[in-house]
Amino acid sequence: RLAALLVMGVLAAVIGAVTLGGVASLLCVALILIASTGVNVTLDAAANRLSVTTPRPHLFIGAYTTVSDAGSAVGPLLAYSLGAAAGFGALYVAAALVQAVVVTVFWWRSGRLSVISHQ
Repeated sequence: RLAALLVMGVLAAVIGAVTLGGVASLLCVALILIASTGVNVTLDAAANRLSVTTPRPHLFIGAYTTVSDAGSAVGPLLAYSLGAAAGFGALYVAAALVQAVVVTVFWWRSGRLSVISHQ
């Protein structure tokens, strides 16, 4: 739930950073940095928690880390290409919205799975 709350904070801060100006925009950028760090830490902890429920936890963590690193490598390349075509403001808001949806769905499904496994 914390990750979903943090990612909604990132989404609101991105919208604020894109639409506001001056000091307010700068404060929104600071909020983005703080909240996105919280999202990363929370998701890493969730991946660790889920990995111990698998038969081979080291493979789960390896796959999680590889996908995360691949996203970090490919993301900026796609972002610069799409940002040049669509505008960076719209791209930032769209990326934050996708992140919010993905994290919320992940947490919803992981909560449902943990309830099912405890029954």
